[in-house]
Amino acid sequence: MATVMKRFLPFLVMLLSHISFAQWIQTTEPYDRRSINVLGVYGSMLFAGIEGGGVFVTDDFGNSWSTMGKGLTESHISSLTVSNNNLFVGTQMGVFLFNSNDSSWTPLGPFTNYIKALASSDTMLFAATSGSGVYRSTNSGTSWTPVNSGLEDLWVRNLSMSNGGIFAGTQSKGVYRSTNNGTSWSAVNTGLEGLWVYSLMAHDSAIFVGTSEGIFYSTDNGAMWYDGDSGITANIVTCFAEHDGVSFAGTAGNGVFLSNDHGIHWTAWKYGLNNGYVSSLTAYGEFLFAGTGQDWIWRRSLSELMTTVERSEIQSPDRLVLHQNYPNPFNPTTTISFSLPSRSFVSLKVLDVIGREITTLVYEELSAGDHTRQWTPSNMSSGVYFYRLQAGSFSETKELILMR
Repeated sequence: MATVMKRFLPFLVMLLSHISFAQWIQTTEPYDRRSINVLGVYGSMLFAGIEGGGVFVTDDFGNSWSTMGKGLTESHISSLTVSNNNLFVGTQMGVFLFNSNDSSWTPLGPFTNYIKALASSDTMLFAATSGSGVYRSTNSGTSWTPVNSGLEDLWVRNLSMSNGGIFAGTQSKGVYRSTNNGTSWSAVNTGLEGLWVYSLMAHDSAIFVGTSEGIFYSTDNGAMWYDGDSGITANIVTCFAEHDGVSFAGTAGNGVFLSNDHGIHWTAWKYGLNNGYVSSLTAYGEFLFAGTGQDWIWRRSLSELMTTVERSEIQSPDRLVLHQNYPNPFNPTTTISFSLPSRSFVSLKVLDVIGREITTLVYEELSAGDHTRQWTPSNMSSGVYFYRLQAGSFSETKELILMR
């Protein structure tokens, strides 16, 4: 027995160290547990919008919370954004503006529908509703105009801004994009499976969307969507966040996942999180905060991104997959990723538009798991090229674009 314990002791010490320093920690709970619909940062404070509980705020990373409810006549908080140094929250009965001088709220807008999402650019504020589409304000919420031309589903659940425009996720018609501040909208659903959109996040390098059929990503402003489920062990992605080039996804039942390759592969980051249903995510200070369905708000140190990997939760791929290269279009270098369910002899080649071989990136036997290769073409002109993966009886070809 002593010999067994002696052999087990190093593993036990390592495990306890992981539990102590590499896990989610529940922040102080101020009252009865309710669903956290939205988290957001305003100035030096973290705001939490609660389903039926109003707004709570912390300035000490969740060690203590206080209410921010003066003038807030609606307790069902669904969305939050900051525009022109003003904080706005969306509720079941309209939009409210936070007055930082006296910590009070002012009601805004002509809304009769639930405000499902808010988004802002430098001069414009957008509100998405459950039944009357999208509204736009150019004067910090004082007045609003409906902007729904081309929008076929007026139940809009998500909004997100990027350099490529404003994106709207709908209840049954997928994703729409506007490049003229909402004046007109176009559907961007090529490659997207499942048109019920649960979550949406757009930033400069990629767009992520969680639908009824899983998670998808686009690197060309929604012109084409690709399967981003590699490593995600949950059917529904409820929310996204981004910090310093790392993307995070909260799921309905299986915690938090992260990706450092723009959504191609995902790794579980949920150790210590009691409630697997994550409804909201945001980075605040040195932590990532997660709002849950019934277990209040949790935090985890972002420094662990460099020091911890939850290897026990990483699973080998169950099928052979060739992913879309990233970035695409590219200059000068792009990355091609693929996943093997078993050890295989692999050929990965780049071809021109008439099928002539340009270069061979892989021609060898590889182990099961995820693999990446980079291509940095020299003396190649701008244009469309193709890359082809062959492994056993499997063969797949995808298009890439070099833009000098």
